[in-house]
Amino acid sequence: MEIKNAQALTGPFGRWPSFHDAEVVSVLLDRRGDEGPTLTAEILVFGTGQTDERGSRAKGTEVLATLRFSSVELHDLVEFNRQNVLFSLELSELEPKGGGRRYRVDMNPSYGCGASFECRAVEVVSVDPPDEP
Repeated sequence: MEIKNAQALTGPFGRWPSFHDAEVVSVLLDRRGDEGPTLTAEILVFGTGQTDERGSRAKGTEVLATLRFSSVELHDLVEFNRQNVLFSLELSELEPKGGGRRYRVDMNPSYGCGASFECRAVEVVSVDPPDEP
């Protein structure tokens, strides 16, 4: 699977993250541009599945990743609200088909926002330290 600039996100974690318990901060749909419709998502990604002595998520690597998906055909976008926790973000390759879409993306929610769509390209736009509250 080809993800443009993937190393920006694999670097801090040593691998592509699972996005388990990641939080979708924003979703932007835009029909303008040469890439066709795009979906840009800002996702707060955590690098630990460990818990501390109180049962809370242990502190680990945290980044705000901006992902852009190009030539999007959106199937579903649901329940965006104040907190949007993912169970997983799954990327899978499609068999060649009309429209040139190459990937299926499933943002599977634990709570809040979920989405499913197909796209032609996936790009890691940026990886930044999370905003402090």
